[in-house]
Amino acid sequence: MAEKWQPGNLAGNLYEMGMQAALDIRRGETPRAIELGRKIIESAAKGGWLRYQVEGHILLSLAYQKAGRPGEAYLEARQALELAEPEGYVRLFVDKGAPIQPVLEGVRREIEKQAHRPGTLLAYIDRLLAALSPGASKQPAPLQTQITGGLPEPEVELPTPLSKREQQVLRLLAGGLSNDDIAANLFLSTNTVKTHLKRIFEKLDVNSRLEAVNKARSAKII
Repeated sequence: MAEKWQPGNLAGNLYEMGMQAALDIRRGETPRAIELGRKIIESAAKGGWLRYQVEGHILLSLAYQKAGRPGEAYLEARQALELAEPEGYVRLFVDKGAPIQPVLEGVRREIEKQAHRPGTLLAYIDRLLAALSPGASKQPAPLQTQITGGLPEPEVELPTPLSKREQQVLRLLAGGLSNDDIAANLFLSTNTVKTHLKRIFEKLDVNSRLEAVNKARSAKII
C-alpha cells in the first residue's frame, strides 16, 4: 500500500511524513527517513500530539537500525518507550512488525545492565515482545477480524466514489486519529472534518467510524 501511495505536500503533514519515512526505511533510504523522523518529533512536540512523538522516535530507531547504528536506534526506542508506556500504546510498536523486535530486545539488554532497572518499563517491553513473538502473527489482522473474530467483509463497490479529500480523511480515521488530529494534519477546521465525515458516512451507507473503516477496506479505498 505504501509503495502505491503518492505523497502530497509533506510539510507539516505528520501522517504523510510518517508514511514516507516508513517507505524510505524499507528502501534503505535512511538519511531522509532520519530527517523526516526528526521533523515529526519536532512538529508533534509543538502541537502536543503524543502519539506522533512516539511514532517519530520509533521511525528514527528503525532508520538508525537500518543504517547500522544500533546505539542510536536504542536511544530513540528508549525515548519512544518512556513516552508510550504511561499510555499503554501497543499497536504503534507491533504494527512495525519484525524490524522493531531486535530494537526492543536491544533496549531491554541495555536496561538490564543498569544498576537501577525501571520495572514498569521492562514489563512494558516484555508485553510488546510477547505480541511480536513467533507464536503471534506479525501482520495485523483486518480490523473486522479483530473486533468480531469473524472473516473480513467481501470486497464491495461504492455507488458514489469518495473525493480525494474524503479519502485523506478516511485514511487518518483508520489510523485512529480524532477529529481534531485529522483537522490539524490536513489544515482544516474541526467542523470541516465533521462535514467530510458526514458525507463519507452517507456515501458508504454506514453509521459509525468503525463501519466506515471496515467498508472502505472492503472496497479497497484504504
